[in-house]
Amino acid sequence: MLIYVNEFILQSNSATTKALNSICGWLKSKTDEHFTIDMLKSGSDFPCHKSMVRTFCATSSEPFMYSVLFTHPDITQVGRNWETELTVIEENGKTRMSILLQTNDVSTQVRSIPIATRPAVVGFLKRNNLLSSLTIGLNTKTIKNNRDDLVAFRSEIYRSDRTNPLVFISQSNLIIPNKLQAQLIGLAQVVTVSSDMDDGLMEEVLTKRYSCWDGAVNIIYPNNSDVVQFDIEISAKYRSDRLSIDNFPKATVTKGLNDLEKVVATLQPSITQTTVTRGGGATGGGGRKNFSGIVAPN
Repeated sequence: MLIYVNEFILQSNSATTKALNSICGWLKSKTDEHFTIDMLKSGSDFPCHKSMVRTFCATSSEPFMYSVLFTHPDITQVGRNWETELTVIEENGKTRMSILLQTNDVSTQVRSIPIATRPAVVGFLKRNNLLSSLTIGLNTKTIKNNRDDLVAFRSEIYRSDRTNPLVFISQSNLIIPNKLQAQLIGLAQVVTVSSDMDDGLMEEVLTKRYSCWDGAVNIIYPNNSDVVQFDIEISAKYRSDRLSIDNFPKATVTKGLNDLEKVVATLQPSITQTTVTRGGGATGGGGRKNFSGIVAPN
């Protein structure tokens, strides 16, 4: 069963060497055996008590790849093995690292469901400052009790190129945001609210669909490519006594109209095909008129 899979872009001089060093440290914490970079590059197998460390490498041409497969039995469930596959890839002077964690049930008597977890090696990468600054969820984000912060968060929700979920957490004593973010680093961004958040203002800006309160957690997945936002924010500075199209930022109006045009273009049936029933009643003749002005008989 697949438990975890992720890929991280690494930053640092000699990132490949430092990544392999991090793997050595992680393996020592798991096996109590000392590993070196040369051992990881050897392409050999290393039995460690009930565990096994297998290494692979491909270095004849770019991309250079170094892989480690660590297998060990479950400490509580007989018949289940855990497999962690780590691959460091270096190409064009850049380094990335993929991590895959899965279970392999070798007995038909295994009935329990494994608990999802994040491999501890991710923590080694972060503590060694190897993760790129663009990594999702390096730190939690907090929304303050003001309209600007909420509007910015709404823009992030609707951002068309967002590929990661947002885990929106309301104030709660049961969830520690920083610990949750540590588990979700590289997968999702944890967002919290300040303790003085006005729930009414939040609902006004984010709507009930994306709001979160009373200890709840709202997981906001990336938008479908067909979903666009075409609302225009009207804040206090656009008072009714001087409400004019010239008062709105040109970029905001342009984006809103362009997004609305996208929605209209994808309507099925199209506007020109949509008909409206007119008059008639029980005794009237009436007719149907579409938006292009063509009248069709009932």
